[in-house]
Amino acid sequence: MSKHNFPFDSDIYRDPKNTSKVIYIIDRPKIPITLGFNKITYPFVPTLCLLDSGCDINLFPASWGLGLGIDVKNLPSYRINGIGKISIKAYSMNDVEMFLGDSKS
Repeated sequence: MSKHNFPFDSDIYRDPKNTSKVIYIIDRPKIPITLGFNKITYPFVPTLCLLDSGCDINLFPASWGLGLGIDVKNLPSYRINGIGKISIKAYSMNDVEMFLGDSKS
């Protein structure tokens, strides 16, 4: 097993009425990934994604599925509930590969 080290990436939250004012900064562990499906990779360059070792599933924007040539709207869907009683529609797909960085190994 190979070992990889990644620095934390800062998410900066600004006041929407005064974008020069920083409200807070959160440092989060993020890893560069690309996704693969049917010999297509997307995004075309690695994108930083939050590394959450306690998550049950991985969520990506539907546009990434479309970028892979997946007809997202025809996939099985369900609701995911989060903090604050917020719910989103999600689509289930098990055949997508995730690559660390731009590595295909």
